Amino acid sequence: MSSKLDNLIRLTAQTFLQRRESLNSAGLAGLYSPAAGESQSTFQKSFSELLAAVNNIKGDDVGLSKLLQYLNQLKRHKVTALYTGIYEGPLFCVCIFILYPKSKIPLHSHPGMYGILKVLHGDVVVKSYTSINEVDYRKPTLPTFNAVERVECLSEKSSPAIITPENNLHEIVNQENQSAVFLDILSPRYESENCYFGATEYKPGVFEINQIPCPTTFHTITIPFPFKVKPPDRSSLS
Repeated sequence: MSSKLDNLIRLTAQTFLQRRESLNSAGLAGLYSPAAGESQSTFQKSFSELLAAVNNIKGDDVGLSKLLQYLNQLKRHKVTALYTGIYEGPLFCVCIFILYPKSKIPLHSHPGMYGILKVLHGDVVVKSYTSINEVDYRKPTLPTFNAVERVECLSEKSSPAIITPENNLHEIVNQENQSAVFLDILSPRYESENCYFGATEYKPGVFEINQIPCPTTFHTITIPFPFKVKPPDRSSLS
């Protein structure tokens, strides 16, 4: 088991505990108080340390060769991606996705979440969308809205991509003829019932986003993670 993963879990817990404390200490009236600013600064420092740790993770640290063995075994199921959980708790989750060649995770939301994505094998294109007007992503249904697009082409040599609560709609595309593997960190933990899928239509200067059902072509299968990780102190993560 890689000590890098143990350190990653520890830093992720530390970072998003500080974010929770920052939000709790601020409230509405105290959002710009000195105490809230100090707490936010501590979070940003920890977040930078976490990004450095994520960037240091390599395929061997997650048993990449073992995970890739599942690709040929499960081809007959016509799945889009394989998923394996490294750690899942109420505050955050750390997982890995394996995208088959010429496949994608369709446009979807992460309401109020931070996300960190690091490619470990292959190449992906991440398309993120930020709404021009204020949109409450926490609602179960959303009106049509306009957004601006950001496109990132990522490989193993790329720094991690970051999804923030402000630009939390994205799709992840594998355009290549080989598989792509990426590490994913989300906080708070991903809850599928709070997520929605979307479709884009280009308009002059913007993209129009419409909510749609989960595409019928999107299928995932969960596979076991080959290592055991040391969980953080659960008493502090409730």
